[in-house]
Amino acid sequence: MLILVTFSLAQYESVQQCLDILLDKVERMKLRWYGHVMRMDEERKQKRYLQWKPDAIRPVGRERERWMEGIKTAIDRRGRSLTEVDEDRSYENRNNCRRFLKSLLADRQ
Repeated sequence: MLILVTFSLAQYESVQQCLDILLDKVERMKLRWYGHVMRMDEERKQKRYLQWKPDAIRPVGRERERWMEGIKTAIDRRGRSLTEVDEDRSYENRNNCRRFLKSLLADRQ
């Protein structure tokens, strides 16, 4: 997926601020896809692949981050937990989902 963004550094206080904006944009896109897939029927391949847990042993070394771990981090940054979102199924109502995607905690870790 190609994300085309143009920034004028003069508009922002620092490069870090630009990176935070880009990170937020990428996280919102991931969360939009997550909500889209979770609204699908249970039989759809995309939903089955998202919920699939491999049985194989992971290789030695630093573990690679899984896609769902990134989703969990993005949801945590918005002040909720993945279990909360799954329990109340807040991704089913698109208006609530959009409101959640726009929300962001003021303090980024």
